[in-house]
Amino acid sequence: SSPTQRTPVTPTLCSNLSAFKSLLRQSRALDDSIILRLNRASALSRSMADGRGSQVGENECEGFWKELTERWGERGEVLRFCDAAVAQGTGERELPVETGLSREITLKGRGESERDRRQIHTEIDVESIVRARSLAFFASRC
Repeated sequence: SSPTQRTPVTPTLCSNLSAFKSLLRQSRALDDSIILRLNRASALSRSMADGRGSQVGENECEGFWKELTERWGERGEVLRFCDAAVAQGTGERELPVETGLSREITLKGRGESERDRRQIHTEIDVESIVRARSLAFFASRC
């Protein structure tokens, strides 16, 4: 989403994995389109320079870099916030000793939080892959 249409990041968003992943998917659209956008800019540069060179113009590169790093920063904030929020959810729950039923419910809640944390860590790993791929392609064109 654009900076004016930011989705508020709350612990509820972090525990709703489909909404969390949807937010990341929307934000990663820029990274996903980097090859197309930079190839298009490169082709335009070549046509203007009578076919010489494949580098993208400096202004286009600067603008694209700024947009790309802003998105990386936004996603980094979301990932850090959600990792901390879910970690707090797993660490603060204590197992009650009263009845078997309440213990079962608490254990289920803890398991879901741990699952959420694993999913967030998976998304952190994906983020590093996405950034490396985008950076490598960006460096090859700019």
